[in-house]
Amino acid sequence: MEVTPSAQIAVRGGIALIDTETSGRTTAPLLYGDSLQVSSAQGSQQITRPGFAVTVDTPLPAGVSEVKAGCLMPGPFSLVVISVGLGGGKRWGYEITAERGVTVIGRDQGHGRETVVAIVQDQDWQIAWSVFKDGALTSQRRAQIDGVWTQAADGSDPELLPWA
Repeated sequence: MEVTPSAQIAVRGGIALIDTETSGRTTAPLLYGDSLQVSSAQGSQQITRPGFAVTVDTPLPAGVSEVKAGCLMPGPFSLVVISVGLGGGKRWGYEITAERGVTVIGRDQGHGRETVVAIVQDQDWQIAWSVFKDGALTSQRRAQIDGVWTQAADGSDPELLPWA
């Protein structure tokens, strides 16, 4: 159980990323697993579908100007959850080509996707994969400390999608 200034959060059989803003707002997405329950002065909410989140806005107590909270991304010993593959049916495929500097703690496969849950062990970590359509390479992607890089098979410049 995690206790924040605005909520108590229980994760059952899974992993959640809990973010508490300086305003006291807490957001908790269920990244992987069975369920996430968030209880606050506003009531209790439970989600059972990974990828969904609960947000709780609770005013800070009198005399408290802000809350300091840590961040799980992207440094060493943080949690990383990567969804590999585009889905889209039988025409699309993927192959994981590298998992460096991480300890994989869970995987979930289905519908042309694989979710990799890992703990970062090294600042130079990387999870890389290739994406295919009808057996032909369309792109190579890699997740690392600064975000997710995509390199199209046509040789165009790589694009970075930084972590939020």
